Amino acid sequence: MTKHRMLWIALAVAAVLNAALSTVNPLLGAVFGVIVLACGGTLVLRHYRRRS
Repeated sequence: MTKHRMLWIALAVAAVLNAALSTVNPLLGAVFGVIVLACGGTLVLRHYRRRS
């Protein structure tokens, strides 16, 4: 499995966990929110680096 695909899977899983856990435990929701931002930012960065 490529790094690109792993990032997409991690982004999807973290987004679901963020939505589910933010109502139960806000601290865990925030942690998964940071993971979502990191994965999304990495995917955007890789996209723009590949284009140039």
